[in-house]
Amino acid sequence: MSMKTHPMPAVVALLGILLLTFGCEEKPGVKAKPPETPADAISVFNCGSDHDWIAVKNKQTVTWRVYDSTGGGASDTHTYKVDFKNKKTPFGSVTSFKFKGGTPSTETVERDAECAGDPTNVAKCKYPYDLVKKGLIFDTVCPDPGIHIIPD
Repeated sequence: MSMKTHPMPAVVALLGILLLTFGCEEKPGVKAKPPETPADAISVFNCGSDHDWIAVKNKQTVTWRVYDSTGGGASDTHTYKVDFKNKKTPFGSVTSFKFKGGTPSTETVERDAECAGDPTNVAKCKYPYDLVKKGLIFDTVCPDPGIHIIPD
């Protein structure tokens, strides 16, 4: 009885090497967003925002606004919705709100009871949300992780 070697492990290993070599390379001309930055405004254009996680202090205001690709006036006329996941929100009973070009939305953040009990615990003080671009027929979920209320 002869034993044959199966080529699958070699193929998987080769694919892994190729992915590690070429899969994580940044695209030329595309700047990566910082992982978490202090900010009081989030600018959105065509389903993209200028921040990933934003770091804010308790009782600080945050403004969501739509800008055109040059950062000037609002030429993206879509309506966007911020929808906090699992109803965990830094805005009291407000779990979602809308904004659109020319009409920003400003909200004051406040720790919920879980974060207030342990404000140095990052996991308890992060508020993930979906940014949703409203369409005529379909809505599009846009990448925008959320808000982190940092200790005072």
